[in-house]
Amino acid sequence: MSDGGWYYQTAELYAQQMLINWISWLPTAWLFARALRHCTGKRMSWAYGLLILTLLTSATLNRMHNP
Repeated sequence: MSDGGWYYQTAELYAQQMLINWISWLPTAWLFARALRHCTGKRMSWAYGLLILTLLTSATLNRMHNP
C-alpha cells in the first residue's frame, strides 16, 4: 500500500499510522480554535508550537515505520 510516496507493509500498519496521525492533530486543532476565539498572542504561540511539534513527530514516525 502506498500513500504519498510512503509504502506500508500491511493494511494494519497503514490503519494504525493513520489513526495515530489523526489523533495527534486533535490537540493542535483544539488549541488553534481556542486561540482564534480568545485572540491572544500567548495562545497562538502555544498553538504554533504544538503544530510544529506535531509535524516533526509525524515525520519521525513515518521514517521509523517506513525505512
